[in-house]
Order: sequence, then C-alpha cells, then structure tokens
Amino acid sequence: MKTSMFPVAFLSFLFALLAPIASLYALTPVAEGDAAPKVQVEKPAVAQESMPHPGRLTAETAPLPPAVIPKGISTKPVALPLDPEAENYGHAAITGPTLKGLSGEQVRAIWVQADGPELKTADNRVALVKRLKTLNVTDVFLEVRLQGMAYYKSEVSPRPVGWMEPTCDPLGDILKMLKSEDAKSTATIRVHAVFDTLRLFKGDGAFEPPEGHLMQSHPEWVMQNRLGKNRDSQGWIWLDPGVPGVSQQLEAAVRELVSAYPLDGIHFASLYYPGNGLEWGYNAQALADFQGGQESQKKPAENEGDEKPAKKNLAELMASAPAPSAQDWVRWRANKITALLETLSAAARQERPGIIVSASVLASGDCPSADAKAQPDYVRGMQWWPSWCTQNLVDWVVLKNAMTQESDQARFIKWMDFADSRKGKVKSIVMVAGAVNEDKAVVGLMLMAVARECDGILLNSYQHTSRDESKANSVLEYIGKTIYSPQYVILPYMTRKIMASLPEKSTSFPEMDLSNLPTFNAAATPTPKVVAAKTPEPPSTQETAGLALLGKKKKAADDAAAVASAAKKKKESVFEVRRGSDLPEIPNIATTLKYFTVEMTTGRKFIAARIADNDNFSVFQIKGQDVQFAVPKKQIKKSTPYQGE
Repeated sequence: MKTSMFPVAFLSFLFALLAPIASLYALTPVAEGDAAPKVQVEKPAVAQESMPHPGRLTAETAPLPPAVIPKGISTKPVALPLDPEAENYGHAAITGPTLKGLSGEQVRAIWVQADGPELKTADNRVALVKRLKTLNVTDVFLEVRLQGMAYYKSEVSPRPVGWMEPTCDPLGDILKMLKSEDAKSTATIRVHAVFDTLRLFKGDGAFEPPEGHLMQSHPEWVMQNRLGKNRDSQGWIWLDPGVPGVSQQLEAAVRELVSAYPLDGIHFASLYYPGNGLEWGYNAQALADFQGGQESQKKPAENEGDEKPAKKNLAELMASAPAPSAQDWVRWRANKITALLETLSAAARQERPGIIVSASVLASGDCPSADAKAQPDYVRGMQWWPSWCTQNLVDWVVLKNAMTQESDQARFIKWMDFADSRKGKVKSIVMVAGAVNEDKAVVGLMLMAVARECDGILLNSYQHTSRDESKANSVLEYIGKTIYSPQYVILPYMTRKIMASLPEKSTSFPEMDLSNLPTFNAAATPTPKVVAAKTPEPPSTQETAGLALLGKKKKAADDAAAVASAAKKKKESVFEVRRGSDLPEIPNIATTLKYFTVEMTTGRKFIAARIADNDNFSVFQIKGQDVQFAVPKKQIKKSTPYQGE
C-alpha cells in the first residue's frame, strides 16, 4: 500500500514546490477547473545535460521531453505546459525547426533606474553588479543624469541633495566592479550612461531643485506649451532646445561625463518635444529665434525700405506665435532636436573615440501606413529619427514604447518592421516595458522580437520587470536563463505557435507627410506667459565650470586637429623614390643645388632641386630636407626658379 502511494505523494510535493514559478511562463495557461488534454507522444533521444521547458505543472499533464540546454545553464526541472492545441501536433510537438535565444552580436540589455535603491548604497551597488553577471546580459543602460542632476562626480551638474553621500560615485563604483581584473574572467558587460537630455525636473513638490540646478539659474530656458504651461501631463518640466544656450550647457555636461569615465556607450533619452509635441516649444526666446530667422529669409521686396526688420518685443512675439501645425514651425523645431543630437554625439565621439552613441526613439502611436488614423508620435514629437540613421548621428536606436501585449501586439510588431526598414547600418534595439505588462506578456513580447530576428532587446527596467512587482525576481531569473541565454532552445511546437502569431513582415512604408497634421482652435489659445531671465544673478558655479570646461575641451580638440592636419600634410609632402626601370638613375648630389618652385596639377607647391630626369619622371630633392622623391612629368604644371635665399 505504501509503495502504491509514493508516486502520488511525490507528484503532489513536486507540484506544490514548482507551481508558483511554473505558472509565470505558461504562454497559454489551462483554464481553472479544466484538465489539460492527455497527449501520447513518441520520446526522442535527449542529451543528459537537459532542462525541461518552463511551464505550468498539473497532475493531469503528460510532460513532453525537455529542451536541450548545454552545460552552464542549470535550474530545477519544470514540466512543459500542454495547451489545447498541443494534442494536434503529436510528434511534431518535439521535432522540427526551433527558435533560439539571443546570441552573437544581438544585444541583451537591461535598464537600471537611478532613483531606485540599487545605486544608493555601496552594498546595493555590489549586489546589483553580482546580479547582472547572472542574467546573461551584454549591456546595461544605467541612468546617471536624471532631473538635471548627476549621479556621478560632476562640477557641471548638481548632485541630488540628501539622496546619497556627497563623496558617493555610483557610476564610478559600478564601472570599477564590472571592468576590474576579476570581472574579466566572466563575460564582458558594456555600460551605457543614460543621459536624460531635455527632461529637467519633476520634483512632485517633495523637494526643491538643488543649488546650481538649471531651474534656478536659467528658468527662462524652460519649455512652454501654447497655453503658457510648463509642465507636461505627467508633471515634468522640460528644457527648450530652441533656446540659445541650452545646447552649449548640455554639451559641457556630456564632455565632462564621457571624458571622466571609461564608458562603452552614452544613451540620449527624452530627446523630443513632450506629450502632443506640436503644442510645445513656445518659449519666448525660441519664438524670437524662429521669427528672426523667418524675417531674414524674406525677399527684399517684402521688407522694402527696411535694412533690418524691427525687433519685436515679447508681447508682440507671443501675439504673432505660429500655429502648432504650421509646417515651417514644425520643421524648425525638428531641426533643433536633430542639431542638438548632432552636437552631443560629436562631443561624445571626440572625447572617447569608439563610444557607442544611442538614443531612445519614439516608436509609439500609429505606425506609418496608408490606413493610419493619425501621425506617429515621432512626427508630432518632432523627433524625426529615421533621418538620424542615415546621417551617422547614432550607432543604435532604442525603440521607446509602453505597449502591452494584450492590446498592442500587432502595433509592437509593425514598429519593429518599420525600424528595420529605416535603420540602414544602425542597430535597432527593441524596448520591452515591464511596468505595464504581466509577466507572461513580457516574455511574449520578447519572443516576438526574437522571432523577428531583432538586433537586440532592452528590458525596461531592472526594478520593474512586471506589472506584478512580487514576480519581478522570477521574471529576471527566467529571462536570464532562457531568452537572454545563447544556449536556450524553444521547442518546435512553441516555435510554431510564435511564428503563426506573427504577421507577414512589412517592408514598404510611406514617407513622412506633414500635410495632415492635426489642427488646433487658435481662438481658444491664451497668450503664453513670458518668463524673464534672472539677469541680476551671476552665473552658478556649475554653469561657470561647464562653460570653462567646454572652452578647454574645444581648444584641446582644435589643437589636436591642427597637429593631425600638419602631420597629414607633412606625410603627403614626402614621397619615397620608387625603384624601377622607368625611373632615371640618381647621381651623386652636388653640394650646390639650384632650387625651383614646382607647382603640380593637383594644386600642391613645393621648393626642390631637380637632380635627375628622363622622358617620364623628374626626381627632386626637397629644400632643407634629406628627402628625394619622383614625380610623373605629366603632373608637373610648371616650375620657376626659386627667388628666396
């Protein structure tokens, strides 16, 4: 009697132990109260080092053979889920083509927020790094500049007051641990510093911006919408990229950050106009810059009698502000976003050659198509990122979205296809938002990206891997051992399910069209507020340091460029004499040489003595140098006696 009871007791114990973990990953769970269908399958030979596919475990389930997982990936066995469709596959459930986890050059990344506990203490930072090393990630995107404040040592940007010790350096500590000699024994994890570019401050009333913050030193740089408000729908205050001075200050911060830390990459976030972007950008200084440019572009006849248009006062600027969807105004603001990225990207690459430059790009709203009901968010946010890919402004684009599998799966897939059609040589990284998805939906969206053979996946974020916070650790562990593991194999029957849910890949998309931008009721638009500059106050310590650093960096860059240019010219001016039957014999050089100014067809000039000649070549010795070189006669435009000493 005891012998017959053992299997039942053992199964009950195993189910109780593993069901909480297994239930996370059943992509098609069995309905409560329904028994899973029994399936008779032929068992193929399976390698000894194996692990069953994660899934739901029930006493009624006939487990399928496990997926083969090579050495190095170990976990407790969990039975494979059998959904109602599995019985139709029969033996095909375990044979046929399979999908594999991300591998090779594919990016397996995770986003770490700055304002979580992970960066706050030394112990927490150590724990974070240890955990990252177990997740099979290739890249970590670490927020280091948030709300205009630096989570690293900085003289340009203020530090978050009261959040950490004054001498604390979260970025430096994490880089040191990941790039130490001990760390080199494991797989390398690249570190990308996330630079929150235009989002300036939120606060939520809980604290004021610290001393030296741009909210205090330059409130006149803050972005406004056409109603005069300076907070978006989520309470954020933004910098206006159309205001002169903003670009310079951000460039100083980027140069300081990239030159001070051995970063693998820098990632520019919030590089667009917020909300329904068309309604934003109505800062008085930006309007003055825009309208001044419009006046200067008018034909002379339009300004007849005026050498220069009269400068408008602030009230006149606001009264004559363009409509949100006016095409010249839309293009001007989009160009300001692109110009800012160009400045920051060039600064980062100059300070650290080889650094990976990436940016979060809007891949939300209706994807461009003939039947789209509205313009995509990247058009309205004036972040025209497809052009960034062709202009070499970025190395990677990260598709920013907050889509759920439940309601947005088709749109999620279409945006991946759109990015693939526009990226050129740039990598397109798919962001999956954990905070708005259930655990199994996070996995489901990742599997869609794997099936589309994406360049990589970025899970946002380490702190919020699922809408259900209690499952966050389990989701991380599962992804690290499966989708982020190059050794992971998805069983054929599940592969078929995934592929069947994918529509045919879209390859043709319409070009951007500004003719159908939304219109606004101008009559209901109040006059935006005018924020005057705080001119009486001297520049902040951070601003002064930033401008000084920027000047120093630019001078160093100019000096380096001048040295490189001189070296290049010197190299181009020296020719080794090529030996061959077509060259004249070079005689012993006389002590007294007659020099000529030789001008070549390429425009180059040099002073040298002709020391040998034949029908095709002249051999010269350059004045003041022990250098001999041969020049084809057909490239010599003229030579005249040198008149100098």
